[in-house]
Amino acid sequence: MKKTLFLAAAAIFAAGTLFSAEALKINGDFKNVVKGKSFPAGWSKNGNGVKDATFEIVKDGENNVLKFVSQGKHTALFTHVTPKAADNDKFEVVIVAKGKADEFFAGVYAYGEKNKYLNSYAKKFVINSPDKFTEYKGEFKVESISRGKTEYVRVFMGGYTKGFDLQIKEIRVTPIEEKAAEK
Repeated sequence: MKKTLFLAAAAIFAAGTLFSAEALKINGDFKNVVKGKSFPAGWSKNGNGVKDATFEIVKDGENNVLKFVSQGKHTALFTHVTPKAADNDKFEVVIVAKGKADEFFAGVYAYGEKNKYLNSYAKKFVINSPDKFTEYKGEFKVESISRGKTEYVRVFMGGYTKGFDLQIKEIRVTPIEEKAAEK
């Protein structure tokens, strides 16, 4: 009886830790902006399409919203935050957006020793909500690759070859902790 009760308590604890991880602190609600500019603090532009893209903070009531428009070249934003990570780590990504995007990616760039870029891992979203903010969720995993072991990540969002016209109210990326029984 005691063993069964202990196993049940352990299972409840493991399930609780699965959902208790906190989102990475990435200014994903765009509350902080670069002083004197309408650009989210703690984010940088990346890609060959950034000169043709629109990045602007607009107001939606009390909220800051990132207006993010790409003409179809590789266009992305990535965070300055670099949390530790490892191969096989799993993440959940949540985007609250409105607008249109046939291909919009959100995930992480992975880096190894000596700040070596290794790869990007993301969830691809099709966003088709022109009039109201809608929540989109997905999961992705940082894979093991031969070029090196993952040591840290940076959150990114954007697109590669297809254009998009979005307003993003929030982006969250949260580590998914595996249940103790699965380890």
